[in-house]
Amino acid sequence: MPIYPQSNTTMTDTEQKTPHVAKRALSLAVPIAGSRFLAMISSFIGMIMLAHLGPDTLAASNLIYSSQIAVVVLTMSILFSVSAMVGQAFGAGRDLEIGSLIQKSWLLSILITLPAAFILWHIGPILLFLGQEPKLVVIVVSFFHSYIWAILPTLWLTSAQQFAFGVLRQRLVVISNALNLIVLVVAGYALIYGKWGLPALGAAGLGYAITIQMWFSVLLFIGFFKWLPGFEKYGIFQWRFREDLYLLKKMFNIGWPISVQTGGELLSFFFISMMVGWIGTKALAAQQVVSQYLFIVLVPMFSISQANGILVGQAVGAKRFHEINSLALLCLGFGLSVLAIAACAFLLLPTQLSSLYIDIHDPNNLGIIHLIRWIFVVVVIGQIFDTTRNIMTGGLRGLYDTQVPMIISIICIWLIGIPLGYVLAFPLKLGIIGLNIGSGIGVAIGAVAIVSRWRWQRKHTHQTGNPSSQH
Repeated sequence: MPIYPQSNTTMTDTEQKTPHVAKRALSLAVPIAGSRFLAMISSFIGMIMLAHLGPDTLAASNLIYSSQIAVVVLTMSILFSVSAMVGQAFGAGRDLEIGSLIQKSWLLSILITLPAAFILWHIGPILLFLGQEPKLVVIVVSFFHSYIWAILPTLWLTSAQQFAFGVLRQRLVVISNALNLIVLVVAGYALIYGKWGLPALGAAGLGYAITIQMWFSVLLFIGFFKWLPGFEKYGIFQWRFREDLYLLKKMFNIGWPISVQTGGELLSFFFISMMVGWIGTKALAAQQVVSQYLFIVLVPMFSISQANGILVGQAVGAKRFHEINSLALLCLGFGLSVLAIAACAFLLLPTQLSSLYIDIHDPNNLGIIHLIRWIFVVVVIGQIFDTTRNIMTGGLRGLYDTQVPMIISIICIWLIGIPLGYVLAFPLKLGIIGLNIGSGIGVAIGAVAIVSRWRWQRKHTHQTGNPSSQH
């Protein structure tokens, strides 16, 4: 493999001027969280627009959202290795390696698009096999038959954003996502409801609107990389797709456990949604309302986790091993602070939050509102552990430690959380509340295991100067 020359301005030269580690952590975590929050708002608004089409579409939107996340994030999560790899290369000042990494991530995106598109095109028979109502499946299929054209640009956009985060140009992602929000609202309003002479396409209209949004974003980032100062040193547009293939292999080796872990966790969300569907339409509607607000919280948490991984990776690349624990704990504190704010809203304002999705004055919806209140209580408790688990997992990824967290996740969610949730929900007849309690217990056990792994890895890295990802 080639040895890349170091830039004259490395992270060691510049970042040591920052007086406090906290400032460096927040300067990355806040913009990443803000950018992801803008992206979440786009999805949130899209689901609200669908909800106004009727109760069947609201229920179908839960299946749309869970299926979309399970399949698309399963494919894109392998690209989450890009920011950690770019972070270490940036910390060491290896600029040309960074350019090769973004190119290899684009190539990998093309390779993983086809299986994702195939699955989503045939999502109808899958949902029917899993026992979902045919009238809801029709709505879901109409969405995904238009949405598949957004998969490739979504993966390219993910690669570009991971690159921007890794080289500390996170403000570009914030700008991009702010513009994306405008594009989605305008295109979605026009295509879902049939405004300005366009046909009313319903759920399919949202799929086409997302496609427009994603292609707009990709072209915007290409413009950033081509014309903004500071990117030319990476050689992004210098043809090197056949060179440095070892980086593609390394990206895959680091990324596949992330993909399995992330995909497994999101597939568990999909599977839980299926079980909620077995309970009934009211339970499915209540879970959808809570899920929409929960994902507003989860997206910043994943962003803080990613920031943790980038910062830890940069510290490793710059050989500042003594900083990694302080960086991780600061990111964890930031995440728990955000959760505390959200928890107050969930616990104190459940009825008001429900009003965006359902008519709270309709007596027929009282049962749904009651379920929403209790789900919020269970979710808040579970999120304390889930936040800890996710953010500390991000720190481990910065050390290229991805296989052990994957194993912990699979055991705690699939072998503990879901079976326990099933037992509580059906044999013990606790319904949707039992499902959420069981899932929360699995996550809590996982959080304890991940923190233990972090403490061992931190000690090993500090003593040897070399993280271990194999043991």
